[in-house]
Amino acid sequence: MDVTKRDELLEVLDELLRQKPVWREEELLDRLREGGHAVFGGWHSADPVRLFRAHFTLFHLLYLLRDRLRASGEADLEIHCLRIARTAPKRHEGLVPELHDPLRAYYLDLKQLEETDRAAVETLLDAFWGAYHRRSRRLDALAVLGLGKNASDADIRRAWRRLALRHHPDRGGDPATFRRMAEAATILKERSFANG
Repeated sequence: MDVTKRDELLEVLDELLRQKPVWREEELLDRLREGGHAVFGGWHSADPVRLFRAHFTLFHLLYLLRDRLRASGEADLEIHCLRIARTAPKRHEGLVPELHDPLRAYYLDLKQLEETDRAAVETLLDAFWGAYHRRSRRLDALAVLGLGKNASDADIRRAWRRLALRHHPDRGGDPATFRRMAEAATILKERSFANG
């Protein structure tokens, strides 16, 4: 993308965020595509590479815009795929050295866009969906034990012991219920050992 096109898209994004300060990524991509910006035309494609390119380009532009807004002191920008928001400037900026932001570094490095091929996109997607399914399995297992998402290992052990005593078949409990709880406890123990 040449500098003129980049600057034009930065102005469009800035104006969209002035009109409506909070967006979801897909809303912004739709609006940009509808505005005739060809670089975002492939975001509805089933092709993961075209989707990645549209996503990367949007986030590249958002990080550039955030840097510009922060430098001017005019505003700040929260950047996340679930929420992109123009916010008031942070008052402490400049007083504390800014920490390294690996996502900013990634999206501002255009080599990432140029060198990410189909195999790399598929690897990224596999890693994302793998983490999503592991988290989903954990949440399901916690629910079986009657626990919330922030349960500690100690909470899990206590819940398992209490429920195992109540539902154990040798104590008149239902074997299917006990088996379901035992499977949940196993899933949570595996996750605990993997993180320990």
